[in-house]
Amino acid sequence: MIKPVVAGALSNLAIGLLKTAQYDLGMDYPECLHYRGIANHLVRNGNLEIIGGASKSEKPKSNQLIQGRARGMRQAEEILLLNCHDDLVAFITEYRKKRNGRPGPMLKCLNWNPNFISTEAERSMFTPERLRKWNADYTMSWLYDLVNTYAAARINEVDKSTALKDAEVLDWSYEGLLPSAKKPWSNRQLWGLLEFAQDITVLAMQKPGSPILSEIKPHHVFQLQLGKNL
Repeated sequence: MIKPVVAGALSNLAIGLLKTAQYDLGMDYPECLHYRGIANHLVRNGNLEIIGGASKSEKPKSNQLIQGRARGMRQAEEILLLNCHDDLVAFITEYRKKRNGRPGPMLKCLNWNPNFISTEAERSMFTPERLRKWNADYTMSWLYDLVNTYAAARINEVDKSTALKDAEVLDWSYEGLLPSAKKPWSNRQLWGLLEFAQDITVLAMQKPGSPILSEIKPHHVFQLQLGKNL
């Protein structure tokens, strides 16, 4: 029982430190108030100089060099959690199309298989692109379940064919989702990650076209990476 408590305490400590760092960074660099601004500043919009490659303006000299650059960019995306961020943006964009807990076209096409590389034949077809798709499908499914579980008290009452009325202005705090007669712990749908679930639910319930990139902070991406791998 002690191990989960210690893990939770350390996670909260790490998230708190990250929040402090991002606020301090935003004070000195206004363009870095959100995750994408920081990533663009570091990666320079795709320039691979940060990982030892040549700039994009230079012409590659061979297929080997092209492959090396592509591999380097994938490594940079993993280190900076860019894939995690992009999956979060894709989920929010897709969820806003319905805002009633029902899957949209993209979510219906997800095909995550936990036994993706269970056989030797499948391992031979194991490519970075397939792994990326596999991870993305899992992340999207995980976020979909997270938001629907967190907001279950409201979205379960919505007709399948309609969006939740005035979803963008509703109180999505945990206390706001509980009947007034209940204690905060009496009907808890979700344990852990409540702050993250609340933030992502608020973003997912905004009208289509509302800002996304400027609202995703570094700690959101870190919490997603942490939460989906628990």
